[in-house]
Amino acid sequence: MDGDAGAVNQKSVITQGGGNMLFRTFRSALPYVFTAALVFSIATASPAQTEQLIGRDLASTDAIYTSPLRSELVYNGFVSDVDDAYSLFLNPAGLALRKAKSSVLSGTYRFDRFENISAGAAAKNIGIAFNYNNLPGFTSRDYILALSSPVSKRGGIGAAFNWHHTNLPYDASPFTVDLGFTFRPFRYISIASVWRNVNRPRFGGAAAANPFETSSDRLEDYFSTGVSIRPMTERITLSAQCDAGEGRKPSWLFGARVSPVPGIEIFGRYATSNAYSSIIGAPGTNETYKEFSLGAAFALGSNVLRATSRARRGGNYDYSRNTFAIEARNAFVRNSLTHKKRFVEVEIGGNYIDEGGRPSIWGKRSKDLHPLLARLESIRRDSDVRGVLLKINELKGSFIGPVSANLYEIREAVLGIRRAGKPVVAYLGTGGSSGEMFLASAADKIVVPHEATVAMLGVSLEIKRLKSFFAKLGVDWDHYTAGGYKSSFHTYYTDSTTAVQREEIRSLVEESYHLLVSSIADGRHISTDKLNEIIDGMVFEPEELQKAGLIDEIGWEKDARTELGKLAHAPKPDRIKTVRMGTRHYWEERWTPAPAIAIVGAYGGIESGKSRQSLFRGTRTMGSETVAKELKAAARCPGVKAIVFRVDSPGGSGLASDEIRNEILRIKREKKIPVIVSMSNIAGSGGYWISMDGDAIFADPFTITGSIGVVFMKPVLARMYEKLGVNNEVFKVGKHADAASSARNLSPEEMKMLGSYIDRAYDEFVDKVAAGRHLSKERVRELAGGRVYFGTQAKELQLIDELGTLQDAVRYAARRAGVEKNYRTVYFKAFPSLWETIKSNKGAAALVHSLLHGIVGAG
Repeated sequence: MDGDAGAVNQKSVITQGGGNMLFRTFRSALPYVFTAALVFSIATASPAQTEQLIGRDLASTDAIYTSPLRSELVYNGFVSDVDDAYSLFLNPAGLALRKAKSSVLSGTYRFDRFENISAGAAAKNIGIAFNYNNLPGFTSRDYILALSSPVSKRGGIGAAFNWHHTNLPYDASPFTVDLGFTFRPFRYISIASVWRNVNRPRFGGAAAANPFETSSDRLEDYFSTGVSIRPMTERITLSAQCDAGEGRKPSWLFGARVSPVPGIEIFGRYATSNAYSSIIGAPGTNETYKEFSLGAAFALGSNVLRATSRARRGGNYDYSRNTFAIEARNAFVRNSLTHKKRFVEVEIGGNYIDEGGRPSIWGKRSKDLHPLLARLESIRRDSDVRGVLLKINELKGSFIGPVSANLYEIREAVLGIRRAGKPVVAYLGTGGSSGEMFLASAADKIVVPHEATVAMLGVSLEIKRLKSFFAKLGVDWDHYTAGGYKSSFHTYYTDSTTAVQREEIRSLVEESYHLLVSSIADGRHISTDKLNEIIDGMVFEPEELQKAGLIDEIGWEKDARTELGKLAHAPKPDRIKTVRMGTRHYWEERWTPAPAIAIVGAYGGIESGKSRQSLFRGTRTMGSETVAKELKAAARCPGVKAIVFRVDSPGGSGLASDEIRNEILRIKREKKIPVIVSMSNIAGSGGYWISMDGDAIFADPFTITGSIGVVFMKPVLARMYEKLGVNNEVFKVGKHADAASSARNLSPEEMKMLGSYIDRAYDEFVDKVAAGRHLSKERVRELAGGRVYFGTQAKELQLIDELGTLQDAVRYAARRAGVEKNYRTVYFKAFPSLWETIKSNKGAAALVHSLLHGIVGAG
């Protein structure tokens, strides 16, 4: 991906959905439709043409033809410079080097007719092809199946199985096997070799069609070995190849292809002593000649039109022929001459979280934030998008106020589309509240149906105190807190907030409101004072919203499309159509993967062990063992130049947090690669602990962070046991052996010991923050005490470095690593999939554990 774009180009595949489905299906089938039609016409005409063209018996000694058992495409490429559908004809190993699908339809014209038709379709590691030759006195149909396998990210191996059927009167319909490999050790060099006719099948008629011009009745095997280099740019490729085998004169091939401007390619090739030329009835002939080819290719959208002219001079048989080809790809070609312009429709609603979308039986279903951000980035960057219809449904998932940090990231991505000069129209089909208006305000225009309402509810936060509830159940609590603002679990055993906690919560609510109002006011170009009057707890009809300047038009979805057409200056704005666009693949010319920025996720409460996600409740737990393992894997991954550590966690175990922090310090110390932290919705307490030693910390304005403090709590069920008639017997050796038991309170002595431990842990937390953030311990103590901050506040207090999104953190990491001009992003999953859990050695036990954790909250 291009560094200036900063898009999240995942390991994912690119597809397009919605209205594009029919077009994609048609485009995929097009080569085969043409192939069938052309082959049928040639097959029915070829006998007459053959008789007319040669007018003599095939065995005549002066009947000259080219050896037929290869496609014309073999003459127009190099084994070392192929990794698409042409691999089916040139080098099957090329299929292992691309994920994108491609197809080709080619026809060679000579003697006033098409002499060769070739068609092929290739996907990752597999492809099929058909080849038809209609030569003077000879016809053949060849069917090809190619399979491949990558041996690393820089090379692969492959095999092509060829079934040949000819019209020759002798045994001349062999089955041949080709084996190939390709190795690309560096960005600008490719080495490849293909062993053709490995099985040396019988091919009757002696020298009649023997590529080595010997008297053998078998097709001799030979090697095509080549190397291609690029002089420090993907725009120029120079290639050389040698075809050599036992008992034959080597054939040398040289060529180049140059892209003078994006979307246009000029290519040429020079060859001597071509391996496939023979003279019927003249065994052992060794002719020397020269062959030239010249052509051009034009990229139009995701298709390529290619024309090649080939001529041979100096031998027994001079000729010239022209080849025309059309290629189709399912990947987006950035450097295309033109793209079909389209209006894109994006629907947003629900709760978006990092690595969301996992199944949950009882919990609320979330959506994955990252694919949405990737789609929005593609829309911003790609030249085929003319405008965007943003359909906004009910949004969920905020913590304090109506806006979460992840919703802020979505809004920033929409603003990025507008900054790229592409109009955006938001359609609030079901109305909404402050959160929906927050997102819609990023658009150029907002359209709301007549019957919809928008409730401008401001910001509120409710805290439910459970002390009396637990008391009625007979549940008491042992607890200890280091930090006056630290309020984790306080709702379990207190009836009201303390004065300092009340101050903290008021500050958070006011900051959330300020961020909300300033964002909407800026997007709608109205003053914050006016918006404060509007937003103060009222519910509005569309007419009132329009009068206040909060929306632009009242209408339905079709009216929103019309507004989009007007903004984009469409000739008929009321007739534009929108399509949905999924996550995209991109067609890259690089031979090796671009440098990578790894994104390692750390989501959920922190504990020792492995990460897991409850199938029932959907709750997520970050295991220190899993996160440390993923960090190690990212640091070891070839090509990774920096790590973006994405954190969304309210905290948890101090021990587990320090294990993760220690791995980050080790990577910085030993691997010498930058680790950039990107805070998501929340990075508090242990979430801040694992973040504080990043080379740079990014947070969104709405990120909740800080909470530098330590808390302990333990339920005491003695009164509940008494009510239920449970008699608890204790057998112990050691005065404090049963201190962790839920059947009794901690003794004063034990509480003192516990308090001493908690205070030491708090001091250690403060010391580590001071070291990681380069602040004095006194300053950290002023900021700590368990106090929670929004990202904007944390930036002012130097608890973070930059206000920015995940995309901003990735771009910064690329600049820090010196790869900002060209890089890709690689995701390291925070949680195993359900299938991966079952497949693991302890899969069944882990699955049962997940089920129990969902039902009873077992740890």
